Amino acid sequence: MLQRLYSLYKLFVFDKPWAGISLILILSILAALQASKFRLDASADSLILENDDDLNYFRQVSRRYPGGDFLFIAYRPDEAILSETVLKRVADMQADLEKIDGIDSMLNILNVPLIDSPRVSFTELDSGVRTLRTLGVDENLALKEFTSSPLYKNLLMSPNGKTMAMQLSLSVDEDLRSKLVARDALREKKWANTLTTEEQTALAQAEAAYTAASNKNQQQQKRLIQNVREVMSKYQGHGPMYLGGIAMIASDMTDFVSRDIKVFGVAILLFLIVTLAFIFRQARWVILPMLCCFVSVFAMVGLVGLLGWPITVISSNFTSLLLIMTMSLTIHLIVRYRELNQLNPDWSQKTLITTTVEQMAKPCFYTSITTIVAFLSLVFSGIRPVIDFGFTMVVGICVAFSLSFILFPALASFLNVKRKADSQTITNAISAGIASFTKRFSKGILSTSLILAIFSIIGISKLEVENRFIDYFKESTEIYKGMYLIDSELGGTTPLDIIIKPDSSFIAAMESAPEALSEADELDAIFDEDLSSTEDDDFDLLEGDYEEQENTVLTAPNYWFNENALNRLASVHDYLNDLPQIGKVLSLTTGIRMVEIINDGNSLNDIELQVLRAKLPPAIKEPLFDPYVTEDGNEVRISMRLIDSDPSLRRNELIEKLNTDLHDKFGFEKDQYRLSNMVVLYNNMLQSLFDSQIKTMGVVMLAILIMFMILFRSWRLSIVAILPNIFAAAFVIGLMGWIGLPLDLMSITIAAIAVGIGVDNAIHYIVRYKIEYQKDQDYDACVFRSHATIGKGIYFTNLTVIAGFSILVLSSFTPTIYFGLLTALAMFAALLANLILLPRLLVVLKPLGK
Repeated sequence: MLQRLYSLYKLFVFDKPWAGISLILILSILAALQASKFRLDASADSLILENDDDLNYFRQVSRRYPGGDFLFIAYRPDEAILSETVLKRVADMQADLEKIDGIDSMLNILNVPLIDSPRVSFTELDSGVRTLRTLGVDENLALKEFTSSPLYKNLLMSPNGKTMAMQLSLSVDEDLRSKLVARDALREKKWANTLTTEEQTALAQAEAAYTAASNKNQQQQKRLIQNVREVMSKYQGHGPMYLGGIAMIASDMTDFVSRDIKVFGVAILLFLIVTLAFIFRQARWVILPMLCCFVSVFAMVGLVGLLGWPITVISSNFTSLLLIMTMSLTIHLIVRYRELNQLNPDWSQKTLITTTVEQMAKPCFYTSITTIVAFLSLVFSGIRPVIDFGFTMVVGICVAFSLSFILFPALASFLNVKRKADSQTITNAISAGIASFTKRFSKGILSTSLILAIFSIIGISKLEVENRFIDYFKESTEIYKGMYLIDSELGGTTPLDIIIKPDSSFIAAMESAPEALSEADELDAIFDEDLSSTEDDDFDLLEGDYEEQENTVLTAPNYWFNENALNRLASVHDYLNDLPQIGKVLSLTTGIRMVEIINDGNSLNDIELQVLRAKLPPAIKEPLFDPYVTEDGNEVRISMRLIDSDPSLRRNELIEKLNTDLHDKFGFEKDQYRLSNMVVLYNNMLQSLFDSQIKTMGVVMLAILIMFMILFRSWRLSIVAILPNIFAAAFVIGLMGWIGLPLDLMSITIAAIAVGIGVDNAIHYIVRYKIEYQKDQDYDACVFRSHATIGKGIYFTNLTVIAGFSILVLSSFTPTIYFGLLTALAMFAALLANLILLPRLLVVLKPLGK
């Protein structure tokens, strides 16, 4: 079977190279037809764990409370914030924003109810709410209310009265939500191994339906954000104006990545061309590898589009890494071809190409397989975008290997033999110099490696996963300025919720006394009848009418609408408000305090609270109570936003502190409360990164060790081969720990890259070393000869790509900068480990025998 495949390969590549080139050309055209389907995924799914119980809980909570995603427009006008000019500008902007499809509602200083400018009564609330545009509103009192109100301060206006916010609530995509529910129901059965054959088909259909709906939703949100920015641009020039919100952050992240792919993809290609020209000084050895790289990337983009795979912020780097893999393969082919040409000047071009391919096929195949294993280790991360990145790179490496061994020899077959090979005096001197260094400083190399290994282990122990969204962007970017302004003056960016249920005694009482439900219904009817007949809005007048029924009220199935429960909730609310990492806090307490202002600052008793719950006008009830308490009054939601720009923010520590204090300080039962929303989901993902890093490194090292034993048929040689690569990967990760650079969704891939690149170098070097060893069994001499041959290919490959990836430091997206620097560092560490440490270990340990 293998012989037949090889015969077919020879026919299409060596005997009839036009056939191989035509095949690649056809595939490239097909890829071009599918490239338009290539897309970046900006959904929240790309920032969270795939099978997270907190995610399921968050979605359940979202269905119980009104509201969804929102955007903020932060505006600091040059003039007085309540001047007529500013208010007209805000009104005009509001009118323009209301025309945008996808905006469900809007809150700003013009349309929210004012209750203390001057103070209104309950009767006035029944007749309609008062806003800033209502006649008789005192603007000075309104400014005071906006800057000091429990509701509006840090929500719609900064405490200093200089910055305002417009909150745009986005329409809920009910079609997407229904498809999500259907998909997740089947996924849960799949994870529980209870999925039937019919349900497997249904799951595949549900996945496709959800993906299509999600893509449509992302496109709609991107258009919405663009439309909002177009409206904002009409009103710029009168003070800073910025857009904020999680939806905007996700959208802008993909815009940054998309821009980097286009700009730096071209820049890297140009830089690689210059580097190849400097190294080989022949046009043929620039054009051939660049053609292979271009076709590989182009074909993979088309294949990804055809398969419908989503490309996230993480997997977007697959194009850059595919350049590495393809460039590595072609440079090794070039270097070996030039060696054979120099040693055998009488050989024909076909003989040179055939021999080059035959000699390099085995080591290149094994380097590709081991790199595939390195990237397959990412599937153990449990993070969907990281898993997708791993699978994308596996397919990409297969494409790179196939195209390199078809396109390169087929195109090279049409070239004439260059009979006089370049002397490359400088290159030979570098190779000899590195070999001499490894021999001369043997003890120093080993001791330095040991010290660096200890340094790396300590650094890994210091590694953190805490990072902030705002740190993803440079301070000079608009998104950074907007996030910082919203954080510092308008209550923060990232949402966090606390959901508190009744305690176990209340639940037990309800289960044992269901008749309380009917009593409550009767009491509500009495409230409705009496309140409809009275015109007096004073709670004190109502209290006497219901004094005799007070005990019945307290036994109604309602946990939160009583003084004791609300005082306890208020203590939690104030505690959260005092934490420096937390910005705006909204809860049932906020609404109660707003009502108490109307009640001349007097607190409400239990009877009044029940009346309030039943009789508040919708214009007040919907924004003040519905988002923070369920209809039955038995569950509350405390909503807050974190100050993402606060240097002291440690999400995991904050979450642990809140969970502990709710129990220890406020006496809530452990199963009575639960934290939710994006902060929890993102933190879960971050906390899984470290475990995933260790887990994936362990799996990949074990798998590669097994592959080395199959390839080299020696456990001693396999251990010698893998040690430098463990060192290179550990050094990069350890250095991140020492300099305080946290793991994130992009940097978690660096270890796999370091191992993949390092293993490639090790395989090429050891395969060549074994060939040289058969000549005289002189370990030191083999080092010199190996450096003079395959050593050139190793440092040509690594230095070329290091130079190319260094360009990424010019990006405006911080993760891209770090990715470029860490990739370059990983390649440099792999280069040194395999040209200095590996040869010294071979000489000292003598794994091939004495």
